[in-house]
Amino acid sequence: MSFARMAPPGRQPKPPEEPRDRTYVVIGPREVGGKVKGEEVTLRLTDAAEAALIEAGHIEPVKAEVVAPAKKASLKK
Repeated sequence: MSFARMAPPGRQPKPPEEPRDRTYVVIGPREVGGKVKGEEVTLRLTDAAEAALIEAGHIEPVKAEVVAPAKKASLKK
């Protein structure tokens, strides 16, 4: 029987980032995803790719509209 001492597992690299679908407005003079300036486009990007396109002035994220919760009917009679 062998009692070999096992070393602790080493650091594992982070898995590659998964791209996500996000909606943007094209703000630059170049066509992005088949859309031109002023149009909305949905792109599947990683955070790094998104940051690069925003920094270059090609796109900006679409701001989600915040909808206020509906007021509840009062219980007074």
